[in-house]
Amino acid sequence: MDEEKAVSKVNVTFRKTSSYNQFPAGGVWCTRTVNGQILCDFYLESEEPPESLVLGISDKGKQVSEEARKFSDDAPGFMRTVLTGVVMTPEVAEIVGQFLVETARGMKNKEGDANE
Repeated sequence: MDEEKAVSKVNVTFRKTSSYNQFPAGGVWCTRTVNGQILCDFYLESEEPPESLVLGISDKGKQVSEEARKFSDDAPGFMRTVLTGVVMTPEVAEIVGQFLVETARGMKNKEGDANE
């Protein structure tokens, strides 16, 4: 394949909006929108918190034990808390996916080099 050569240069500046946020992501759930775009909902997975607790308190007012937990069901489950969603075209999703895979592989390779 012939490699194209640059004939000019363009400077690109990145700026964050006032609404910019960073979120932890433990996973992502993706679906298609009705107009053919891809919706990725990033979530954090955690154990379901109890509805209530019974704590043992010392005479000095410090928690010294946890006596009981009450859950909405008989057993605690897991929650996926959706933190943010990103909508993109299939082409952009493919570019982002390739970038993430390449970046993760590069980081793993650097970790492997450091451990040798």
